[in-house]
Amino acid sequence: ALLLANQNDAAIKMLQSNCLAGSEDCQRLVRLALLSINENPKEAWDYLIEAGIKDPQNPDIHTYRARLLESVGKNTLA
Repeated sequence: ALLLANQNDAAIKMLQSNCLAGSEDCQRLVRLALLSINENPKEAWDYLIEAGIKDPQNPDIHTYRARLLESVGKNTLA
């Protein structure tokens, strides 16, 4: 709802204040990564790394990491 209302900062604060156990936390971390990818790719990368640790079999996390690497010109790593 906050994102639809264009309140990205409030959405980020809400997502940062909540944490779930294990793989259930991956969607929160992926959303945080996507919200921060334009302004702070390093922070987005860190969120995706954390999500990958919590759920290493999640294909979405691997896809987002590859896209982030491609966006910064690291195609061979992607």
